[in-house]
Amino acid sequence: MSNRNYEFFASRFCKALDGWKQITGKTDKAFAKEIHGSPNSITRYRHASAMPSAASLDEIIRAFQFAGMNISEDYFYPSSATREEQYQYSSEYMNTIGDNHQKYAESIGLYDYFLRFIKESPGFDDRFPLW
Repeated sequence: MSNRNYEFFASRFCKALDGWKQITGKTDKAFAKEIHGSPNSITRYRHASAMPSAASLDEIIRAFQFAGMNISEDYFYPSSATREEQYQYSSEYMNTIGDNHQKYAESIGLYDYFLRFIKESPGFDDRFPLW
């Protein structure tokens, strides 16, 4: 089962791993061995059901770099994403907030009707693409 908090990592990991496999001609199982992990871990990362530990992420990055790929830790975080990916990640994150948006709006002095008015304004997505 996918975890929304892991989906951005999973999408980037899959792209990088597919590139690694094209460069090296190796399989997911070989990648797992190279990073001192298990094939099950690779499957969990692919399906957004787990995140690697900091040490495992370091090994993953080293394996990609050793294959000649220009990937750093920043690649796996939304700040390095394209505008479309940032919007998707932000939208998914906002969906996880659910009913708490009204409590948050009230806590900072805004009210739900005001937020709806702003979000429904023409051109809102162009002015605030990540909201």
